[in-house]
Amino acid sequence: MMGLWSSWAVTLGYTWPITASAALSAEGVRQEAPFPWAAAAAVAALGAAGLLYARSRRALAALRRSEEAYRLLVENQTDLVVKVDKEGRFLFVSPSYCRLFGKTPEELLGKTFMPLVHEEDRAATAKAMEALRVPPYTASMEQRALTKEGWRWLAWSDTAVLDPSGNVTAVVGVGRDITQRRVAEVALQENDRRVRALVEASPVGMHMFRLEEDGRLIFTGANPAADKILDIDHKDLEGKTIEEAFPSLAGTELPRRYAEVCRNGIPWREERLVYEDARIRGIFEIYAFQTGPGSMGTMFFDVTQRSALSAEIAEWKQRFELVASASGQVVYEYHIPSGAILWSGSLEQVLGYAASEMGGIEQWVERIHPEDRAAALRLLEASEKALLPYDTEYRFKLKDGRYVPIHDRGTFVPGPDGQALRMAGIMADITERKREEAELRLRNRQLLALVASAEAMGSFVTMEEAARGICDAALSAFGAVMAWVGLVVPESTELTFLVSAGRDEGYTEKVKVRWDLSPRAMGPTGLAIKNRRPEVMHVDDPRFAPWREEALMRGYRTVCALPLLHGEEIRGAVTLYSESPSAFGPDAFDVLEIFARQCTMVVVNTALHEEAKRTIEELWAAREDRE
Repeated sequence: MMGLWSSWAVTLGYTWPITASAALSAEGVRQEAPFPWAAAAAVAALGAAGLLYARSRRALAALRRSEEAYRLLVENQTDLVVKVDKEGRFLFVSPSYCRLFGKTPEELLGKTFMPLVHEEDRAATAKAMEALRVPPYTASMEQRALTKEGWRWLAWSDTAVLDPSGNVTAVVGVGRDITQRRVAEVALQENDRRVRALVEASPVGMHMFRLEEDGRLIFTGANPAADKILDIDHKDLEGKTIEEAFPSLAGTELPRRYAEVCRNGIPWREERLVYEDARIRGIFEIYAFQTGPGSMGTMFFDVTQRSALSAEIAEWKQRFELVASASGQVVYEYHIPSGAILWSGSLEQVLGYAASEMGGIEQWVERIHPEDRAAALRLLEASEKALLPYDTEYRFKLKDGRYVPIHDRGTFVPGPDGQALRMAGIMADITERKREEAELRLRNRQLLALVASAEAMGSFVTMEEAARGICDAALSAFGAVMAWVGLVVPESTELTFLVSAGRDEGYTEKVKVRWDLSPRAMGPTGLAIKNRRPEVMHVDDPRFAPWREEALMRGYRTVCALPLLHGEEIRGAVTLYSESPSAFGPDAFDVLEIFARQCTMVVVNTALHEEAKRTIEELWAAREDRE
């Protein structure tokens, strides 16, 4: 009995020679024959039957081995195998075909294959299959088919199955997925088209040469730019040797260099070639490269005018570098498509980097302070898109790791397509300006606070209320965290604590201030009273030792004491405490002195008010006693 895999082979149009045995039989006849002859015939018949049986067993085993090998071949091959009838209906589909299309044999058998083919390829497929009707009854085609992975390119090799009369009864096709190859071919064709278009449209002159076996270098063509640059028609030179086409090159190293490029493919460049004959004069820069085995091309640039201007350009560049360096600013040019940045100016003086260390746009972005980076990039992108000036400030990391405030200004230059191509800009360190602006803002805040405090302190009626208003004003005007007011004890060298505000936390309860020669008279308040001027002292100052521990516990870092002077008379002092080690700088002294005079007026006026009040009360009491 024929096995399953041999039946598939028959389905595809192939057969194997299968030998079938036939049994001998004889009818008995009433004929006398010698017994030995009859026995011999019987033995011969049995022997023949045994031989045929043994051969059949061997043939069957060989057939089974063939079927197994065929089954393994069909199941494991990656090629697609199908058999269709004359109407294109599937008679057989290989496992690989089913896997590619994600279908079972039952879903495909009896169906036509054409609906799976892309509609744009169906006509070409049908036309190609017409070749199956005539010898050699084969056809090849490429088509797109809708697989489980989407549209894929398949290449098919078809063979017709003929009946004994030579009529086509079916078609066996073997296919392969060539999607990657087609994609690569399309990409290559597109690249070739672009290269050809680039060569034709390039403003750079191009010459093409071919190296013959005898060593001659033959000119094979040029692009339109070459005709324009050299003002000759190169078609008249095609087919000539390089020496015939360009006589001035004979005897120079150029033909030898070009031949080496053709042989080994190593590019060669000549930055200054002086050429002069009856037709061509000028100075050219040449770049030679291999275009294929035994062939090469050259790109050449007419640099005659550029050479004449080189000295002038170098002189102007030197002038520019001198001006940029003297400006104390960093000058840069940013090439947008490549991300490269050309740095000059006072780069090392301002940022600490050499030009080779600065890098391009990525390195610039990395050095912007993380908190400023997003805003700087958003503005850069918006300015680039709209071709508007770029003007911003951000913190930039110096080579030593510090961040400094930078003012960055730039202008975009569009390219031929109207999009931003380059950006020229200047970076300046604005640390000093920022410091001045901060000081000015602080001064304005202080003056506004002084005005507000003067208005508020004018309504006080008791000395304690006045002192509290002075402390509140000090906290507001100077960013202090604690302030206290003390008044002098008449005819003594001691200060009486009156009131405090802010982060006191019991500090003033332990403060004992004098202005004699004792250690407790060497603090900021004692010195301010003795010297009759504001005194600023850091808590690390050795003279501040008696109060340092308590001060540090409360976060005090700097102390400022203001004497309350009324003419030559010392009325008391206002002492301020700050968390900042750099608080109460020299630039704030004039504001501090104004504040001290204002506080003195408040204290004096309040004292007069209290004295007048006591006098009036005493007069009323005396009047009541007389009555």
